[in-house]
Amino acid sequence: MSRLRTVIAAVDFSDSSRRILVLAARLARKHGAVLHVLASVPTENEPGPADPAYVRAAVRSAAVRSAAVRSAAVRRAGPQDPPVGDHSTLMATRDALRRLVAEVPDLISPCLDVIAGSPTSTILNAAEREDADLVVMAADHGCPSGTHIPGAVAQHVLLNARRSILVVPSSWTPPAVGIGLAPIVVGVDATEPGLGAGRLAAELARTLETTVEAVHVVPYPEVSTELERLLHIVAPTLDGLRVEVGDVVERLATIAAPVGMRRPLLVIGRRGHGGPEAMPGSTAERLAALGTIPLLMYRPA
Repeated sequence: MSRLRTVIAAVDFSDSSRRILVLAARLARKHGAVLHVLASVPTENEPGPADPAYVRAAVRSAAVRSAAVRSAAVRRAGPQDPPVGDHSTLMATRDALRRLVAEVPDLISPCLDVIAGSPTSTILNAAEREDADLVVMAADHGCPSGTHIPGAVAQHVLLNARRSILVVPSSWTPPAVGIGLAPIVVGVDATEPGLGAGRLAAELARTLETTVEAVHVVPYPEVSTELERLLHIVAPTLDGLRVEVGDVVERLATIAAPVGMRRPLLVIGRRGHGGPEAMPGSTAERLAALGTIPLLMYRPA
């Protein structure tokens, strides 16, 4: 992925949704990408952020402003989903999504998608269907009423996604202008996902007009064949390579932590292709669980 062509913003009408929309809209505009705004409607047996009581609250709280937006496309998440039990909930969600989108001035004719299914399956299936280059979602995406464990949806998406995912912590707020993510910190290694993350970070830094910092973490100070290869391949592309010693998650989290005006975006590659064979506890899931750093998990196409 050299440039973003299709971006999906997954929203749940929580306080984080507007921030997610602003970030996704600005990224899409910078790259000239198509933006999809996605909301899920859980089926009868699946509680979630679009349950009737929650949607009524979202409709009441959404600012009612006129805006030229495309009609919502009501689609199924997949052939395995049971029938939708409450058509009025589906329509209420669509109206709430329109009003939410109307609150964000950076949006220009986004595609609005209201899909029946659990939040996790909705996001994963939509990413595949739209051939998305990037999915933007909140780290606390899920039901604000507490029926979902905070972070569970984001964790499941990271674990199973076959697309690149940008998880944004609830503490992050967009600036008045610009993206508000600088510099780009990228964790690299000699694998294809690690090198691909480096290429993506360089492209993002160029597009967003910021700098990129490449970091390679090793458990102990030793010059290895992998490190020599990285110095040869990555250093010329990313203008240098920083080598750190210690735990990968701990060192990357420390380097990418926001300090003052420094508000980095952390980019890492993910080995494997998601799905049932994916194993929990990887670097991506551990970093996302911290809930403090905007994290972009890159997956090779």
